[in-house]
This record gives sequence, C-alpha cells and structure tokens, in this order.
Amino acid sequence: MNKLPYFRNGRFYNDEKDSVKSRLWHAAKVFLKSLPKYLLKKNNKKSVLAELNGWKDLSNSLVDSIKSQDQFSVTWIGHSTFLIKLADTTILTDPIFFNVSKFFPRYADAAFTIDKLPKIDFVLISHNHRDHFDLPSLRLIETRDKPTFLVPLGDAKLLKKNGFVNVFEKHWWDVHSCPKSMFEFTFLPAVHWTGRGPFDINKSLWGSWMLQMNGFKIYFAGDSAAGSHFCKIGKRFEGIDVALMPIGPCYPREFMAESHLDSHEAVQAFLDLGANHFIPMHWGTFKSGFESVLHPIEVLQLLWLDKNEMLKGKMLSILKFGQTSIFDKKC
Repeated sequence: MNKLPYFRNGRFYNDEKDSVKSRLWHAAKVFLKSLPKYLLKKNNKKSVLAELNGWKDLSNSLVDSIKSQDQFSVTWIGHSTFLIKLADTTILTDPIFFNVSKFFPRYADAAFTIDKLPKIDFVLISHNHRDHFDLPSLRLIETRDKPTFLVPLGDAKLLKKNGFVNVFEKHWWDVHSCPKSMFEFTFLPAVHWTGRGPFDINKSLWGSWMLQMNGFKIYFAGDSAAGSHFCKIGKRFEGIDVALMPIGPCYPREFMAESHLDSHEAVQAFLDLGANHFIPMHWGTFKSGFESVLHPIEVLQLLWLDKNEMLKGKMLSILKFGQTSIFDKKC
C-alpha cells in the first residue's frame, strides 16, 4: 500500500504542491479578508451556551449496558473524544477534557471527568493539534490506567519525554494487532496537517483509524478535508459498521476546506466509505470557525432529509454530549 503523504526536508505534505509557506500565506489572506464580514456575528460564550442548551445527556452514568459479544457502544464526550466499549476492551479517541487556551475557548465542557471513566485500555490519537492531543488529559489517563497509546509517526517522542510507557507510532496503513484482546487497529490516511507551535508544522503525521474486532469495523476519521482516501479506505474495509465523522469548522470555507470537512463533504465521504452508520463529531465544543455553533449539525440534519434516496438504508445518530449508542452486527 502506498505510504503517501509526501515527505521532504523533514516535513509531511498532502501533495507535491503543498508547503508550509503557502498554507500560512493563504490562511493569513483569507482571515484578513473574512474577518470584517464575520466579526459582528461572533458569538460570546453566553449566547453559545444558550444555543447548546439541551444538548447534554445527563441521564448517562456510563454504566455498562452491553449485554453480549455481538454489541459495542459509542459515547460522545465532546469534540473528537469518544469512549468506545467492545467486549472487555475500552478505547478513547483524541482525549481532551480541558480548555486549550483563551484564544481557542471551550464552550461545552466534557460530558464526563476522567475520574468517572472506566479503565481505559487503548488511546487513539489522530494528530498532534492541541484540541486532539491534550497533554494534561493524556497525563491523567496515563497515571491512572497505563493504557496503550497509538499515535501517528513523529508523536511518540513527546509522550515518552513526559514519561508515557506503552506508546506505538504508526504510518498510514500500518496495523497494530493485539492477540490478547483480539483487536486490530489500522492507521489510515487523512488530508490535514500538524503542529503544536510555529516551528514544528507538519513534522509529525496525521491520519484516521480503523478499529476491528469480532467482525465489527469502527472508523474514526480524526480531522480531514475531502479527498480520494475515503474511497480507498472503503474499498479496503468493506462493510464499515460505524463512521465517526467531523462536520466542522465550516467558515471561511475558502480556508477551512483545505483541512476540514463541512457537513456536505462529510456526507459524501461517508458514502465513499460505504459505511452503514454516521455519527457526527468535531462540532459544538470549541468555537473554531465563523459559523454559529449549531450550524454544522443543522445542515447535516437537512442534508439527511434532502438526500434520503441516496442515503437509503443508512443511519444517522446525532449524539448529545454524554449520550451513548449501542450497536449490534445489524447496525
């Protein structure tokens, strides 16, 4: 399997024309052009919280309600953080339970604090942006549970420097097998970028994950723009049960389209994957785009109705913060 993306001068790129300089220059131009138009529409925290009222599921205590080996559960904690329970194994994706910074405010708190979670066996990281690779959250999980951390190529160094023990780096299409738990994790492509500061842009890889066990296939998309990789993944992994798909940030589209799906693109990516069940993520937690906080989910709901014939036989589950969905082999 081709090991793209491109790698040159110590950095990863999505294609031959991609470069750090061009990305930064384009971002600056778009934001300067767009800022006056959207500045007056910028929501303060009070108005955003009012929009999110009713979007938290307070009934879920994370009590294990899986009754057989033919079921698995998915709980949305917020942003791209999901708790996945399958058999006796518990997986956490891109854990972030705190704020990133005052410049990137968190409006919706994590549905659960880390001490309320069951023991975590595996942590999957899609890329090293601070809203997906949150060291304070990861340290608490490492101290409590000593799970296995599966990270993109280039990210193990930071974790090991901070005392993490079970860390495994993966390139695209690499497989991590766990004979004891019967799990198989495959690190897969995405169209995105990385960087925790101005000097390490694209020095580590980004991607998505496929979880397989007992006949189940669960796809975690991480962050991605539109691209042909969704078709390739769908052909390699036929019959994906559930796809966890990002649907924002959306605007300014001229900039966001380079690294983030909007709802329209996410639905098309879902169809390209050939997956059966769509669960949206990467919305409602942080105010990172110029759109209103509920815009991505409202557009997704309308799209699902509008494309009813195309999506025939497919299922959409829009989870509230803290809500759990239970799936079986006929999901």
